[in-house]
Amino acid sequence: MKKFMNTLKNIIKNYHPPKYVIFSIFIILILLAFYKTKEFDNDTWFLLNHGRYVFEHGIPHIEPFTIHEGFKFVMQQWLTSSIFWILYSKIGILGLQLFVAVIFAITIYFLYKLCMLVSKQKFYLSSAITIITCSLLLIQTVLRPQLFDILILVMELYFLELYVRKEKNKYLIALPILSFLLINLHASMWFMLVAFIIPYIIDSFNLNLLFIKGTGYKKTPLFIALLLVILAGFINPYGLDSITYVFRSYGVGIINEMVEEMNSLSLSTLIGKIEILLMFLTILICIFYKKSRIKLRYLLLYLGVAYLGLLQNRNFSIFLIGSMFCMSEFLSPSFKEYVRKYKSNQQHINIIYIFVCICLIVYSTFIFNNISFETKVEVKNAVDYIVNNYDVTTSKVYTSYNDGGYAEFKGLSCYIDPRAELFLRANNKKENILLEYYKLQYLNDNGVPFLAKYNFDLLILDKWDNLKNYKDKNYKLVYKDENREVYELKKE
Repeated sequence: MKKFMNTLKNIIKNYHPPKYVIFSIFIILILLAFYKTKEFDNDTWFLLNHGRYVFEHGIPHIEPFTIHEGFKFVMQQWLTSSIFWILYSKIGILGLQLFVAVIFAITIYFLYKLCMLVSKQKFYLSSAITIITCSLLLIQTVLRPQLFDILILVMELYFLELYVRKEKNKYLIALPILSFLLINLHASMWFMLVAFIIPYIIDSFNLNLLFIKGTGYKKTPLFIALLLVILAGFINPYGLDSITYVFRSYGVGIINEMVEEMNSLSLSTLIGKIEILLMFLTILICIFYKKSRIKLRYLLLYLGVAYLGLLQNRNFSIFLIGSMFCMSEFLSPSFKEYVRKYKSNQQHINIIYIFVCICLIVYSTFIFNNISFETKVEVKNAVDYIVNNYDVTTSKVYTSYNDGGYAEFKGLSCYIDPRAELFLRANNKKENILLEYYKLQYLNDNGVPFLAKYNFDLLILDKWDNLKNYKDKNYKLVYKDENREVYELKKE
C-alpha cells in the first residue's frame, strides 16, 4: 500500500498542466451543471408553486394548496421559491439553467479560494481537490434550495479560515449575513451553519492530545459571531418556527423509509460507494502524509459530516464540502507552488482559450435548451386532461406523493405532495396525513374507508397505487395513458 501511495504521489507531483487547462475543466463542470438542470424533479414544481403564491398573495401561514383545511404552514424555502419563480416566469427554463450554472460557478470559486488558503497557495493541489469535489457535487446538483446550502456553507468555511489565518475580526462579519440568507432560503439547513462554527470555537483552545492539536486563537470574536448568527436567524417570516423546523421534520422513520434521499448510506448505491471510498482514502492520506498533529477543527468537522453522510444520502454534499477541503492542508507539503512560465505566444494562447470558452457557453445555452422538460413529467397528460375538462377550483383530487407537486402547480387541490414534513402532525398541528398515506400504500390498508372519508371527485392513479384495488365500486375510468389513469366519482 505504501508503494502504491508513493507511486501515486510521484505521478501527481510530476503532472503540471497549464493553468488554462485547469480552468477549462472548471468551465466544463459549470456547463454540466447547466445541462443537468434541463429536467425538473418533483420538488421543483412545488417550489415554483410556492414562489408564484408569494408574489400573488404574500407569505402564507396556513397551507393553501391541498384539500386539507387549516394546516399550519411554514414555507421554509420561501425566498428560494420566489427567486425560482421570478426566473421561470420571466425567462423560462433557460433562466433557471443559467442561474444554476452561476451559483455552481460561484461555489467553485469559493471552494477553490478555500483550498488555496488552507494549502498555502498550492495551485495544483487546490485545483485538483476543487475539481474532484465539484464533480461529485454534480450528482446532487438540482433545482432545489441545496444549491444555496452548499454555496453558503463553503463561504462560511472560507471566512472562518480567513479569520483563523489572518487574525482579523472583519472576516466574521459575513457570518450573520449568511445566517440571514440561509434561514430564508432553506430554514431546515440553518442549524448546519451554526454547527460548522462549533469546531472552530473548540479549536480556539490551545490543546495538545496525542495526534490532535487545538490551534489556539482569539475566542471572543467567535462567540460574538455565533451570537449574531443566532440573532440573524430570527429575521424570517416565521420566527422561532423556522429555526426549530428541522427538529420537527427530520429523523422521522416514515419519511426516512418513503423518501430515497433520506435513506441511510448503503453500499448498493453509487453515493454509498463513493462516500465509503473517500473515507478510506482520507484515512490513508492522514496516515501517510500528515506529519504533524491534526488540527482539532478539521477532525471535528470530518467526524461530524461523516456521521451525517452515513445517516442519510441527502447529506452526501455536506460530507464533501466539510471533509475534502481539509485534504488541502494534509497534502500541501507534497505539492510545489505554481510557477508561471512566460512564452512569446502566451498572449495568443490566452485569447484563443477565452474565445473557445465563450463559444462553449453560447453553444450550450442554445443547444441544450432545445430539450423539452415537461414531457418528462409522467403525470402531465393526466393533469392536463383534468384541467381541460373539470373545474379545478372545486374538484378534490387524489394524487400520489410524487404527483402532487405538479398537479398543484397546475391549480389542482390535492391530497398529498412531495413536501413530506408538511403532512406530519408536528408541523401542521392537525393530522398525520403522511402516516395515513404510508399505511395505505406500504401496509396495504383498506382503501374503502379512506375513499369514504375524503369523497374525492377525481383519482389520479399509477399502476402501483393500492387504491386501484378499491376504486371500482364508486369510480369510473375517464382517462388512461401509459403512465396514469384518471377516475371520476360516479354521480348518484
